[in-house]
Amino acid sequence: MVFMSVCAYCGRKFKKRSNAQKYCCKKCSQNAKIDNHRGYMRLYRKKYGVKSNWLGIGLIGEHRVKNFEEEYRIIRKEKARLKI
Repeated sequence: MVFMSVCAYCGRKFKKRSNAQKYCCKKCSQNAKIDNHRGYMRLYRKKYGVKSNWLGIGLIGEHRVKNFEEEYRIIRKEKARLKI
């Protein structure tokens, strides 16, 4: 028996191969997964206030610290943060 269903992502009609199938093709399945993940991350950032501009920005300032030990400590801390 052939069961027709509507894709949960694009809305096209397709033949179900199993009862659990929600999407017409692998591309729709992958796109839906990406969209769901984006939604979860958006809620997470809203809840915890994670700044997206934090990534890729170093903690080392523009100007050198005059004290060598302090400068060296900052560099070691940055290397540890970047896991170098």
